[in-house]
Amino acid sequence: MKTVMTAAMAALVAGTAAADTLTFDSRSDFRTAAGGPLAGFESFEAESNGLILAGQSHTTANGLTFMPMGNRFASAASLDFSLLGTHATHGERYARIVAGDLLFELPEAANAIGFDITDFPELRGSRMTFSNNAGDSVEIEFDSRGSGNSEFFGLINTQFSFNRILLSNSRAVDAYGIDGIEFGNLLTDPIIPAPTAAVMGLAGLAGVGIRRRR
Repeated sequence: MKTVMTAAMAALVAGTAAADTLTFDSRSDFRTAAGGPLAGFESFEAESNGLILAGQSHTTANGLTFMPMGNRFASAASLDFSLLGTHATHGERYARIVAGDLLFELPEAANAIGFDITDFPELRGSRMTFSNNAGDSVEIEFDSRGSGNSEFFGLINTQFSFNRILLSNSRAVDAYGIDGIEFGNLLTDPIIPAPTAAVMGLAGLAGVGIRRRR
């Protein structure tokens, strides 16, 4: 088992690297690194409205399975309205997590994933954990964001594939949304955009750390 922990103390930067993990805050940079758009894509446009309670699960038309964690619940899809800063980014529908954590599983293991996330997190300490059935994992820790924020998050891991993503919200009563989930395996060796001086400076403030356990 291997665990890699990356602490993102500043905003995520395109091409910020920790060992074999790359993170991106731009979908275009993510696709460039992956070699193009990935095979899997979920925008929730084929989903109907409905609540998923903690302990229940919902599988989308494109094979992603969503499971709220703890005593919380989520919406399978939301249509034509937003809640507390969350909103759709691809069409009219999106997955809205009303409060708490969310675990979602991919239909098959992948080494690259990117998605839009809204209003996450508002407090420092929220995390995303990417793992597989063998016990390998990589964890990303986030600094606080402003209320109503909207950003892209992409991750490429060249050392192992993953099939589970856990979103752990440090603010237990806060809603957040997720949309435009793009996932699959790299189409080429990672192509990393050349960093500018500004990007290199911001990356230096990020305080990236790595923890491994075998």
